[in-house]
Amino acid sequence: MKAVVGLGSCGIAAGASKVYEKLENEIKKRELSMDLDITGCVGMCHLEPIVDVYDDDGEMERYVNVSIDKIGDFLDQVIAKKSFEEFKIDQVDTASQEKQVKIATGRCGYINPEDIEEYKANGGYKAIEKCLKELTQEEIIEEIKISGLRGRGGAGFP
Repeated sequence: MKAVVGLGSCGIAAGASKVYEKLENEIKKRELSMDLDITGCVGMCHLEPIVDVYDDDGEMERYVNVSIDKIGDFLDQVIAKKSFEEFKIDQVDTASQEKQVKIATGRCGYINPEDIEEYKANGGYKAIEKCLKELTQEEIIEEIKISGLRGRGGAGFP
C-alpha cells in the first residue's frame, strides 16, 4: 500500500506539507507497512490537500480536502481497506478530470517531481536529447510550427 501527497505549490498553500508530516508520523508510530511519497499538482488546486492511496494491486483512490485532525481516522479506514467517505472525491470532480486529455502534464500526479531519476525513467529529457543530437535548428523550428504549440498565458508563440 502506498499514499502519495500532492506537494505542488497549491497543495503546500492548502496545508499539504502538514498532512504529509502527520501521515509520516502516524505511519511510523503505528509501524505500518505503507509507503509514503510525494507528487506535484494534479490539476485540482481547489481540492487540495490531495492524498492518493494505492492498494497492493495498484488501484488508486483519491482523497481531497484532507485535514490533519482526521489523519488517524483516515488511516484506520485505509488500512482496513475501506473508503474514508469524508475525504473521498465526488463524482463531479472525478468526471471533470476524466474528460481532460493531458499531454504536457500527463504524468503529473504519478511521479515525484523532486526525483530526477524518476523523471528520466518516464521519458524525461528525450525531446531535448533529440534536439541536441539529431535535429538542426531549422528542423526544430519547423517541428514547433507543425505541432501547433501555443504559449501559455497569452504568450502567443510562435
